[in-house]
Amino acid sequence: MYNTQRSHKDTVKRSPFQPKKPKPKKCKVCHQSFIPTRPIEPCCPSIQCRQEYALNHLDKVKAKEAKAERAKTRAEKLASKPIKYWESRTQDAVNELRRAQDMAAGYGCVTCGTYDADEWHGGHMIPRGVSNGARYEYSNVWLQCRSCNLYGGKGKKVFFESVVVSRVGQAEVDRIKAIPHKRIWTREELEEIYQEAKAALKALTKANQ
Repeated sequence: MYNTQRSHKDTVKRSPFQPKKPKPKKCKVCHQSFIPTRPIEPCCPSIQCRQEYALNHLDKVKAKEAKAERAKTRAEKLASKPIKYWESRTQDAVNELRRAQDMAAGYGCVTCGTYDADEWHGGHMIPRGVSNGARYEYSNVWLQCRSCNLYGGKGKKVFFESVVVSRVGQAEVDRIKAIPHKRIWTREELEEIYQEAKAALKALTKANQ
């Protein structure tokens, strides 16, 4: 037989849902505690606080819009730059990284061996005027003093390639030499190389701090 009697628990009426009382918040203007009437209320009921909050919010919105507009203007200016600009920009980033990497490894000038130079360059084993295709290859760019890079100087006494072979191996040098000399770089390719070099330099700097 089924039990037709309802338990006391079943006969108790459930009370209607009672919303939680809002917790006190701190006004973002006067920093005084208040009880909000809405969950997302940012400031107390004071008219002065509400006006000041609204003005501050408007200033932030305008500042954000101005920042976005400046970024758009910069992007448009960059888009109008000739490819020579992007090549030079990317080369500077790669040279800066390779100088930092060689210094961190304890190397001096790749050709004359000096550790004391008034100005350091990023010297190319295969000159970029000869091979546009290999100009951004890390194994083709090495720490070099200004004298050796621009004028030959004492670097003529040392064979550049033999030093590079001793550091990275013959196979890597052969790979660099096999890269086609003629290469037309796109802006997107140059930007990718630029960003990679900047990120690597940032990581290296952080690791050496």
